[in-house]
Amino acid sequence: MVSAFVIGLREGLETVVVLGAIALFLTHQGRRHQLRVIWFASAAAASLCVLIAFSLRIVIAGLSPVMTNRVDAIVDVAAVVTVTYMVVWMRRFPKDLVHDTDARAARRLRGGSATALASMAFFVVLREGFEVSIYVVALEGNGVSTHVTGAIGAIAGVLLSVLIGVVLFRSRVAIDIGRFFRATAAVLVVSTAGLAMSAIQSANLGGWLVFAQRPQFDWSALSPPGTILSSFVTGLFGVQPYPTLIDVVVWLVYLVPMLLVVILPRGLPTRLLSQLQPRTRRLVLISGACSLAILAVGGPILRAGLRTASANPGAGPPQMALPTQGLNGGSYLLFRNTALGPDYGRLGLVASANPGGPRALTSLTCDRVDFEGGVGLCLELPTSGLDPRTTATVFDTRFHRLRTVVLFGFPSRVRVSPDGRYGAVTTFVRGDSYATANMYSTRTDVIDMHSGKILFDLSQLHVSKDGRAFIAPNFNFWGVTFSTDGKTFYATLGTGNSTYLIEGNMQTRRASVVASNVECPSLSPNGKEIAFKRRLSGPTVRWRLSVLDLATGKIHPLAETRSVDDQVEWLDNSTILYGVLQNSAIAAMNPESATTPSLTNGATLATNTWSVPANGGGKPQLVSRDTWSEVVTSR
Repeated sequence: MVSAFVIGLREGLETVVVLGAIALFLTHQGRRHQLRVIWFASAAAASLCVLIAFSLRIVIAGLSPVMTNRVDAIVDVAAVVTVTYMVVWMRRFPKDLVHDTDARAARRLRGGSATALASMAFFVVLREGFEVSIYVVALEGNGVSTHVTGAIGAIAGVLLSVLIGVVLFRSRVAIDIGRFFRATAAVLVVSTAGLAMSAIQSANLGGWLVFAQRPQFDWSALSPPGTILSSFVTGLFGVQPYPTLIDVVVWLVYLVPMLLVVILPRGLPTRLLSQLQPRTRRLVLISGACSLAILAVGGPILRAGLRTASANPGAGPPQMALPTQGLNGGSYLLFRNTALGPDYGRLGLVASANPGGPRALTSLTCDRVDFEGGVGLCLELPTSGLDPRTTATVFDTRFHRLRTVVLFGFPSRVRVSPDGRYGAVTTFVRGDSYATANMYSTRTDVIDMHSGKILFDLSQLHVSKDGRAFIAPNFNFWGVTFSTDGKTFYATLGTGNSTYLIEGNMQTRRASVVASNVECPSLSPNGKEIAFKRRLSGPTVRWRLSVLDLATGKIHPLAETRSVDDQVEWLDNSTILYGVLQNSAIAAMNPESATTPSLTNGATLATNTWSVPANGGGKPQLVSRDTWSEVVTSR
């Protein structure tokens, strides 16, 4: 909100100066009656800017997460370029706002027709308003502000600029507006450096940049994530809790030279250069040219080196060819490959007895996967479209595509029944996610794996609680897990601020509430226990992996204390598998957090698979690197 206020104030003052010059000129020329045309043109341009901003946000809201991040990156770059141009241009701004305006008005506007002056006013307001719109949309897209706070900040800045302009022009006070603009320019440069950093992060989430992503600092103590202080620091200065290498480089590369542009007096480099001896001046110019050439040539080389180092942090696990018998030849772990590089997202497999051993990659690309009863279900993340849809691909033991089912939304959870007859897919509708508490919507469809037909979605269930019908308009269902009897299933029911474990019947399409505060259940192979994530109290969204004994109703937490957002897999009846963010730097700096791709909807993140005993004892153990959504093909 602060950054939006500053940009609104600056752009508003620029607009006020031009409109004030036009108004003064028309008044001095005795043409006050033509001011009505000027104000009408200005209002039309302002309305057009508001329409552009709303249209842009509507378009972005309908895109897939990957495309949203890519558009956000483009908008961020546009905002950075806009502010940079504005800061450099404003160095030529006059010190005396009022008197200089009088002189320039007389020279530049004399003889101008009403139509010409109205056109000037229209395009000036349009340009400045477009710059404000782009900047505010960029702030909103990166979570620095909401559409409400960003709009309020920008409008407040514009209104204050109008008030300042009216007071100055009416009082005829001489003010050193140059100093004012330099002060606000310094604030904007720092904030825009943060936007440049956000552009890099959006490009990473959109899959464009996957190198130099190792965190360099832990600033979470200065601005704890989820707090008001964190929002203020991130919004005003662009400081992230865990800035990566490329974040730091981009932030410094933009911040340092732009601050020098703002702070140093105008013309200082030219004056210093003119005072040098001709020979020394030539050496300086040659050195500068050589530096630019080195940057131009070395930049791509450095980029390629960073990409290689990031995509290949070590020797990596050895590769193997796909088994000739497919999954029929042994016991394997299927997984989504999250090693940064060209094979990111491909479906892979590794021997379950040696999770860190040789692995093979298939031709399928999956966001999440499950495999039971000789068939698998692979969810492919949509990458474009205003009406994004998830493709659920049914495949056999040799990874041949048997059929596909097109579903609305973005992939979240997938499960196949033990007999391979049913599949259940949960999608986030309209790109929502758990990241915004109580503001998400899901759709869970049950699929006939043999025909590819959608049998029903869970919103059609008749649900009871404590023996009575349980009905609410905001029901959400997700995270199905099937029993071995071919008809019983469990799932999460969310409504308002509460989540429930429900037990349903495939034949009767009825379900009843079993327990509360249960999300993403996973039934053990013997059908006696359910592992799930339990929401912890507090202002931020965090979960604790736990296990429910179906016979006794008792719940015990597991030894994993990091917040894990995953529907876990049972390795056997005593061990749980789950995925967390791979980067050990973040885990070491903040052991209470473990962000996963399901919160970032398609982000290019490297992850690991971990295990923990289901009895609540022991401690978490690393199972395999560069894996996500790992499942057991046979136990």
